[in-house]
Amino acid sequence: MAALRSFKIIYGLLQLLLLLLLQDLVESSQPQIHGPQGRITAGSWASFQCSASESSKDIHVNWMKNGERIPSNQTKISPTEFKGEGTYRVTSSMEILLGQGDVKSQLSCQMHHNSTQKFSEKFRLGDVLRVPPKMRLATIPPSPIQLNARVMVACHAESFYPNDAKVELFAKNASSRTGTVSSRISNRDGTFSIKIYLEVLATKGRNSSLIHCQVQRDSQPLLIETTSLFITRPLKISENSQEQSIIFLCIALFLSRVAILLFISCLFLTKVFGRKRTKSRSITSQEVRQSGTSS
Repeated sequence: MAALRSFKIIYGLLQLLLLLLLQDLVESSQPQIHGPQGRITAGSWASFQCSASESSKDIHVNWMKNGERIPSNQTKISPTEFKGEGTYRVTSSMEILLGQGDVKSQLSCQMHHNSTQKFSEKFRLGDVLRVPPKMRLATIPPSPIQLNARVMVACHAESFYPNDAKVELFAKNASSRTGTVSSRISNRDGTFSIKIYLEVLATKGRNSSLIHCQVQRDSQPLLIETTSLFITRPLKISENSQEQSIIFLCIALFLSRVAILLFISCLFLTKVFGRKRTKSRSITSQEVRQSGTSS
């Protein structure tokens, strides 16, 4: 009998200890954050939910983004069962507008128990964010290009996330579809950038041809940027224009010589007329003197 009593006492103590452990487990339930199933494009709203099993209704939920509190929807507390013990399911939801700057942002859910205990869970927004690339396509030198000159086509895919973009640059009528890809750049905001180059010979057959730069991302629509290659021929002077230029040059030389002769003639005539006037004045003065002497 004594052994049976001891067994019952030990069994009762084990049950009590087990209940205390289960109660402590429920009270210390770690909250979990559930985000969107797929990636959300920057500029769109995303929904998040924070939930946990608790043994008390005295629960307060706070949402934080990068350490700053943000508003959330109403918290729902509903009764449930946890291995025969009465517990509560705490659920809080909120929506946030995702932007390019949220690649490195962190969302956290904090649950306060009886104003004394606090449990939190963190969620990296970059795990559900997608930032499409900003594309630029240009020719060096810019169009129009001289015939038979070499031109470098550069395509820039900038500030995209995640790092799953495949960039391809090619001329429409070229046999090769591959350009020279530079190393990918990791930007300070967590996004990525890549450049790809393609050298093209500006032949006559490529005038007004199209050059495509396309970016393929995982399960996303294909992005294409297109530019046209315009080619010009060097200016050539025809034989008729050469003959006209020679005629105009001869006329100009002739007119310049005529102008010089006219200028010299004017100077000569001016001197001649000046001498005649001086001579006529001297004769007139002599006649006046003679008339005065005879009188």
